[in-house]
Amino acid sequence: MIDYEDLHICQKLRTIREFQNISMEQMADKLGISSRMYYRIEREGNDINLRRLVDICNAFYLSFKQFILFNRKDFFQFSQNETSKNWLDKIELQDQLLETKDEIIYQLKKENERLIIENEKLTIQR
Repeated sequence: MIDYEDLHICQKLRTIREFQNISMEQMADKLGISSRMYYRIEREGNDINLRRLVDICNAFYLSFKQFILFNRKDFFQFSQNETSKNWLDKIELQDQLLETKDEIIYQLKKENERLIIENEKLTIQR
């Protein structure tokens, strides 16, 4: 079972916003809400629903998955000199590599199954 507090939504919002050099007021403008409402979302976790969270992800140019999986520990491994674009590129590359890895594993399993069947056929023929 998922506990909302374990997702650390408020911490992620603040960390990503600050890394992208976006003020709370700018973020509120991007979302079309008051600065006070954004403050409450980021600091208290109030007034946040799935739609609002998706809007926030879009404002950060992150997928929902990237946002949810965002880890502060991993974040601080990045150099302070990197721009948010470089950071986002790294996340995108990581996602692509994981997808490629999964596809290779799938293809290798299929090939393994084919070879097992071929081997069985050869064994029966002998």
